[in-house]
Amino acid sequence: MFSVEPRGSRVAILRMDDGKVNAIGPAFVERFPAAWREATQEGRAVVLAGNAKAFCAGLDLKVLPTLEGPDVARFARAFMGVFAEVLACPRPVVAAVDGPGLAGGAILALSADVRLATPRARLGLTEMPVGIPFPAPVIDLAREMLPPQEHGPAILQGVVREGAALQARGWAHEMVDSPRVVEEAVRLADEMAGFNPSAYRSGKAHLRAGVLASFERFAKDGPDAWAARLAEPETLEAIVSYFQRVTRK
Repeated sequence: MFSVEPRGSRVAILRMDDGKVNAIGPAFVERFPAAWREATQEGRAVVLAGNAKAFCAGLDLKVLPTLEGPDVARFARAFMGVFAEVLACPRPVVAAVDGPGLAGGAILALSADVRLATPRARLGLTEMPVGIPFPAPVIDLAREMLPPQEHGPAILQGVVREGAALQARGWAHEMVDSPRVVEEAVRLADEMAGFNPSAYRSGKAHLRAGVLASFERFAKDGPDAWAARLAEPETLEAIVSYFQRVTRK
């Protein structure tokens, strides 16, 4: 599901590859922390990348409705912890987005310091069309990382931006052809890793303080409240209905 490839002494590629579209389910959130620790050991910068099919397709909508009771809250805590870990990393994190990065996949990409996207990349916070209530930190993250004119379309409409529109609309910092995107992300991460580590750590900590505080507040009692909202019959019905529609296409 995860592989870590060191590139020199300053960069590691953390690649998501479950052989499918890298949906985020219990196995993903259980294994991510160890992969992240391996990728960031010795103060390395990290490149986040997917496979040939997708960057990350977000929550596993087939598995999510099957979770019950305390399992939902445990999953919610671990799920949000993935993004908090990436956001809190004191070293550079570059996302190489090739293919879909939807819902949780888009959140993961937005958690990186820099996003490179390809013409086949697609990013969008599709929770609203799916029927999943937004955890507050995700809205705060969107406000932090996206320009103001994208806040409404992203949160309230679940608009998906594709290809060149990702850079034009402020979702990506640079467009790169698919065959080169990981290598270009490695080059950029290595360049940023050459900055004074203390200066980078301090600057990033101040820049991300607000949104990280939101994630910290969520970690205290947010998982239980979000789990309760996910367990509401109308939410489960909306998720199942959406999954059935998209899988019939």
